[in-house]
Amino acid sequence: MQLPQFIAYAVVALSIFGITWRLGFSNRQRLFAALAFALLIEALMEAPTAQNDLLQAAFAGACLYSLVSFANTRQVMYLASAALAMALGLGTKSSYAV
Repeated sequence: MQLPQFIAYAVVALSIFGITWRLGFSNRQRLFAALAFALLIEALMEAPTAQNDLLQAAFAGACLYSLVSFANTRQVMYLASAALAMALGLGTKSSYAV
């Protein structure tokens, strides 16, 4: 069982929910966006494998959420967490920069 992949799958869905929340979408739209990702065949098929793509998506989602939060609140904590997510993504796979 690939626990990190399943955790990354959940983190991406929660990141989508959080990003849409920060952008001001309604509850219904937020839930639809997160569930639309969660039901994508590619995400469902990749969750039990040992590939790093979902892990990279989780880091990208965390980075984007942090950047949107920083734009809304101007708290440096969000900028630091965006940098951390970017660094972890680059450390996982070098194609993350693309």
